[in-house]
Amino acid sequence: MNINKKQIITALLLYILVMGGIIYWIYSSQEQLHHNRLDRYPSVDAFIQADIDTDEMIKKTNEIIKISILLNGLGLSEKLSLKAIDELPAAIDLGFSVYTTKIDYLSSKAHEDNHQTIISLPMEHKEFPIYDSGPLSLLTKNKDSKNLQTLEAVNNKLNGSIGMINFMGSSFLENGEKVKPILSKIQEMDLLFIELPVTELSKASKLAKELELKYLSPDLYIDSNISNENDIDIAFNKLITENRDKAHLFIIIEAFPNSIFHLQKWLDKNEKDKVFELLSIKDWLKDE
Repeated sequence: MNINKKQIITALLLYILVMGGIIYWIYSSQEQLHHNRLDRYPSVDAFIQADIDTDEMIKKTNEIIKISILLNGLGLSEKLSLKAIDELPAAIDLGFSVYTTKIDYLSSKAHEDNHQTIISLPMEHKEFPIYDSGPLSLLTKNKDSKNLQTLEAVNNKLNGSIGMINFMGSSFLENGEKVKPILSKIQEMDLLFIELPVTELSKASKLAKELELKYLSPDLYIDSNISNENDIDIAFNKLITENRDKAHLFIIIEAFPNSIFHLQKWLDKNEKDKVFELLSIKDWLKDE
């Protein structure tokens, strides 16, 4: 079969268009998740008050508080993922997108550096199919057997993961009949489920309690690319000083270059003051 130059160029252009569409879909889906999240937990903006010297606030207490931090949304940028793996303390847990193309390589690197890993679990958005969480999504229209097959496929994507975190899910999480078999299977797998609340009507927390499933939701969620290092300082310091009655605080940060940079600076700055103890999620749950 003869293939001329025009056919080759046409095929290459089609390939570029398809790959461009896939990349655009992944990033637009990530952005949509951020825009549709609930303010059921504090964001950075809620803590930023220029007239408060949070550096002084955090130094005035002698108590040490335990915190766990999940850096979420890794894998879409190999360079950013490797930076997080190489530069952040091992106690920082790393969350990878299930659609990561080099997930075996990146997760192996993470485990070699003693990071615990979490895998994203895509779920149906209320405005599906306008906002599509991808081919590995749990859907309300599916039979439970189909959703459980998808759950197994997601779990098999990342060996050594300690749990799953929802990606979107404002529709799926409201359907208790669909959510329960999923959480039951996660419990059977001896994994934990982390919920980014995207709907006030989510059934996940209640069902997790019934099933005795290890379940977490953040005390603080940083879902934007922090451009001012003072913002993350104030948010972290104020969260700690205002929650001294809690034995432990859980923070989720979406993976952006500036977020990683400012997180590392905050950890370095406060390490010498010993105002907190950084624990991986696994070590925290082991202590409870």
